[in-house]
Amino acid sequence: MNIMRNFTMILLLLTGINTSIAQTEWGTEHLVSNKNLAASDLYQDPELLKKMSSVFEYLKGSWCSEQKAKLIMEIIIFEQLNTCVEVGACLGSSSLPILVALEHLKKGHAYLVDAWSNEEAVKGLPQDDPNALWWSTLDMTAVKNQLLHMLGQWKLEPYCTVIQATSEKAVSQFDSIDFLLLDGNFSETGASLDSTLYVPKVRSGGYILLANVLVTINQKPTKMKALWPLFDTCEIVCEIEQGNVFLFRKK
Repeated sequence: MNIMRNFTMILLLLTGINTSIAQTEWGTEHLVSNKNLAASDLYQDPELLKKMSSVFEYLKGSWCSEQKAKLIMEIIIFEQLNTCVEVGACLGSSSLPILVALEHLKKGHAYLVDAWSNEEAVKGLPQDDPNALWWSTLDMTAVKNQLLHMLGQWKLEPYCTVIQATSEKAVSQFDSIDFLLLDGNFSETGASLDSTLYVPKVRSGGYILLANVLVTINQKPTKMKALWPLFDTCEIVCEIEQGNVFLFRKK
């Protein structure tokens, strides 16, 4: 993982990106709209503290780390982000902090996009890759049902729309996005397509969270191509999980 992180930093240097920014860990001081609202103010809300603690506990052992969940909740609440889109919702691990943040704000809506299809999950992956074998045998109906169960358990249905479709087919449903989470297809072609399709939909000042940047397929960092459209139109806010997740702000 550290080797891939170093490789990412080299690529950033080659493209003229300020790597001191890229190596900055998340903190609410990076936010723009509500600089007068200090983190201490946010965390004086006992109701919010209880919600965040419950989310962190629920997500233990999931694909969404506490660090990532904390970033998602803080940025949505601090910046009052209304329209949130997640590409690659899968089990809903990252959907939960998005939705609990919207529920806390009592406004906004999230769109959870996933094909929940074995065929789509392995598209672009080499047949002999372990990821392809795993995704090809996964019970996608059970995966989607787990997400739906979570929505019901947390009473979050009013704050989201579940869209079962490929990212390519779903993109026409969005005009302006405040917060975009890209964590869809792991292939180079798929990751690049998601970035190309959805980043232009994010409004100026909106945020993009690109997850699993360091994933490799046959020792190749397949999500690197997904980074390039972001460099032209966005600035790097920070990284978390040792460079595996990058947060961008649209210029």
